[in-house]
Formats: sequence, C-alpha cells, structure tokens
Amino acid sequence: MRITFRAVRGVFQEDEELLSAGFDSGADWEEKGGHFLSLQRSAEGLRGDLEDWEADGLYVELDDQVYSGYGVVRECRLSRGMLSVDLETPIEDAEEIEGFDVELAIDDKSFDALKAGLPRIIEGSLAQLVVVE
Repeated sequence: MRITFRAVRGVFQEDEELLSAGFDSGADWEEKGGHFLSLQRSAEGLRGDLEDWEADGLYVELDDQVYSGYGVVRECRLSRGMLSVDLETPIEDAEEIEGFDVELAIDDKSFDALKAGLPRIIEGSLAQLVVVE
C-alpha cells in the first residue's frame, strides 16, 4: 500500500544540528484525515556521531513518531509536481506501507528550497535521490 496525499505546504529547514524537509496537507492535517511527511538527517558536520539504531541517519516520519524509522528509504523521486518515496523496509507500526506519493501543490519558493535541501538530507545515506527537471 502507498500513502498518497496533496501537500499544500512544503518546507526545508536547517540549523546547526538538523536538516529537515516537511510536507503536509494543510494547517488542520490532523483533524481532517490529512497527512504530514518528514525526512530528516543530522547536519553534515554531525553525521559521524550516529548510534547503531540510527542506521544511515536518514529518518522518515508519517504523521507521528509512532510511524517512523531510520534507514528505511530506498529511493526518493522529486519533480515539480510530485515527491515519491519508496521504502526498502517498513516503518515501525506500519508494515503495510510501501511508500508515499505526495502531490506538491506548493509555491515556487518552497519548491526551490526543497529541491536544494533534499539532496543534502539524502547525501551519504543508503537512499537514492532522482530529481526530474
């Protein structure tokens, strides 16, 4: 099964510890059966400090930490209209989910930030990133 939703917000954020890309179906995503998807990784200078349970450091979360995992992403494909994420192994407590298809209904500024930031999150992990121009 694949989780499919339309993201009206997409954001790339970074600080000295974390790089994060987040997508959600709106401000009230929790109340109306919407979704939130996040891809996170330690900032580039901190990646040598991973614990064994963090695998390659690439973290994915759907809606809540209950549905999350490290090192489970096989491939991400990004185009202007879609982000598709294929899982190598299931995320915790959601073994039936094989991946995510997120329609990107976001503004150009948000997309450009995600297009520049997502490679930084994926780089050095076991996952592959394909950017379709």
